[in-house]
Amino acid sequence: MTAIGGAIAAEAYFLPNSLTRIAGYLIVAGTVASVVSQAVINDGNDDDDEYPPFNGFSTPGPNPLLDVNQ
Repeated sequence: MTAIGGAIAAEAYFLPNSLTRIAGYLIVAGTVASVVSQAVINDGNDDDDEYPPFNGFSTPGPNPLLDVNQ
């Protein structure tokens, strides 16, 4: 919608005033649709964030060479 409105608005000098007004509405509607589609949705289920998916590798333990308490 934004691209169509921009294309119509680019040739506003040769087009009727009502068509350029519709082009402005298309630009605004396309911009709002783009922003809404990129909004982050929180489903309230935080359980899946605590445990990452198991990929076959275990996480390494602490490095004994870097332990300053020894």
